[in-house]
Amino acid sequence: MDELLNLNSWSYKLLKILATSNIFRYSKNIRQLSKGERLKQACVLLGPVFIKFAQALSTRHDMLDANIIIELKKLQDQVPMFSSKKAIKIIEQELKQPLANIFRYFDTKAIAAASIAQVHIAYLHNNYDKVAVKVLRENIETIVKQDIFLLKILAIILQIIFYISRIKHINPINIIKQLHKSLLAELDLTREAANAHQFKINARNYKIPKIYKKYTSKKVLVIEYISSQTLSQINFNKFSNYQRNILAKNLLQIFFTQVFYDNFFHGDLHPGNIFIQDDLTFVFIDFGIVGYLNDIDLLYIAENILAFSERDYDKVALLHQKAGWLNNNITLKEFSVAIRIIGDELLDKNLQEIAISEFLGQLIILAKKFKINLQPQLLLLQKNLLYIESLSRTLDGNINIYKTITPIIKNWLAQT
Repeated sequence: MDELLNLNSWSYKLLKILATSNIFRYSKNIRQLSKGERLKQACVLLGPVFIKFAQALSTRHDMLDANIIIELKKLQDQVPMFSSKKAIKIIEQELKQPLANIFRYFDTKAIAAASIAQVHIAYLHNNYDKVAVKVLRENIETIVKQDIFLLKILAIILQIIFYISRIKHINPINIIKQLHKSLLAELDLTREAANAHQFKINARNYKIPKIYKKYTSKKVLVIEYISSQTLSQINFNKFSNYQRNILAKNLLQIFFTQVFYDNFFHGDLHPGNIFIQDDLTFVFIDFGIVGYLNDIDLLYIAENILAFSERDYDKVALLHQKAGWLNNNITLKEFSVAIRIIGDELLDKNLQEIAISEFLGQLIILAKKFKINLQPQLLLLQKNLLYIESLSRTLDGNINIYKTITPIIKNWLAQT
């Protein structure tokens, strides 16, 4: 019974899910909400790991309806904050000294909160540097461990249901494994600091904030405060058409250079993680999630993009087969015809309207029909392509994405 009443125990969370489902079913106010809104509110109630799980599901267009995905995406920046007293306690324990010895000033009101951490503004004693202090939520490791255990049980149940229903292309157990792997990386802020250092080495035409290693630990990260506005805050009308075109091109070139030349790309490029300085330089933050692909997958993606642009659908199908993504019961011709249907529809648009992320997204949707085993790295890439292409078109509605990124891919293939 003591274990059952433990607020952080997996058994309590299971009861909480049951209670939540009951409330969400019978409450009059809740019944008026859409399925997506009810699911979003349930995840907020259940806590950080379920918020993270919802964020992961928000990229799964092959599994969920669009209206549900729209609601789950809101959990990227609409997460409740935790007590500043808890944040201060964690900082002092991690850095092994009183807060006053570290910071000349510490703002107790957080400026941002995510599923596993929140951020405060502070000033260091040394040169009065203004910094952003990222603090993990209290007992987050224990909560993650217990909640992942519960999610694994639910995944096993779903896996059995899918097997009985002969739905074999969606693997809930693998999805939970990927979520667990992602969370473990984000629970160690020294790893995020190391990722930031690697991006700083790779950076050509963008900037990475300074990391204060002296004040960084597993649960606390202190970085240079960026006073510029993020892409989610800025009014793009302040820029001239020429500036907006340059910004759009630079953003695309930065991302595709990270993917192909650096093989180390930012894994969470939503607008709140990208700043624009007065000299039009981009600054990136939040390096907990990064992506990288093996040589075979990189070659596969590059050749697929070029073959698609040339309407060579037979080659796209053949590339899928060579990559081992097609089951033996699927013929090349059958898959080629299916790709032709979506390809012709996309390519018949104006060049300015064609999106690579839409092509990858359609391939993911085809996975449901053809029972293709989806690769996690493709999903992460597609999620961030959606961000980048959307932001680029917001900056410049006439940007030709293919024309901008094709030279990067062709040059990379020539050097491979």
